[in-house]
Amino acid sequence: MKMNKKVFAILSTIMCLAISVTTAVGISNNYYSKTTMYFNVPNDATFQIAFPSNYLSNTSITGTTEGGATATTWISFNFTGVPQSTLQQPYEAGSSSNYQSGNIHPIMLIKNTGNCNEALAIKAVGSLPSNIAVYFNASGGATPTTTLTALTTGYQNIEASMSSTPFLNLTLYSNTSAGITTGQTTQDFYIKSTC
Repeated sequence: MKMNKKVFAILSTIMCLAISVTTAVGISNNYYSKTTMYFNVPNDATFQIAFPSNYLSNTSITGTTEGGATATTWISFNFTGVPQSTLQQPYEAGSSSNYQSGNIHPIMLIKNTGNCNEALAIKAVGSLPSNIAVYFNASGGATPTTTLTALTTGYQNIEASMSSTPFLNLTLYSNTSAGITTGQTTQDFYIKSTC
């Protein structure tokens, strides 16, 4: 089949126009997608507690429930009178050489070892023994409870938002009132950290 010169010229022109239009529109061989990535890092509210016998030897707190709370060494208030209205400072494990001396030498030195600012709170486990009161306050940290506060069975703030840089000094005090029963009684308390 022989193509007419006119038809050939028309077809050539149409093809040139088609190539020109394709180039002008900018059809590309490159295509792109965009995907958002989320990195979910869980809050870690772990902390450590050190006592007067060796503030460099820390107990890492790993319990995540009250029932699974990490046990630390015990402390004692050795009263000198009955009743005793003056505030008694505690001793670590009953040792007179490992005593609290106000905020300078606290009964507990607490360090944030997690990855978030931690709020720390304290509460007594059940009612305190009759005619015995326990108080706490703190120093250091970022926003400690510096006012002497009576310990209760509900969580109370020790520190509102402590970063991993500072230490928190926790001090405890106790006194007795008339009608106190002599002998030894015990009471537990929890310290809870929250991010």
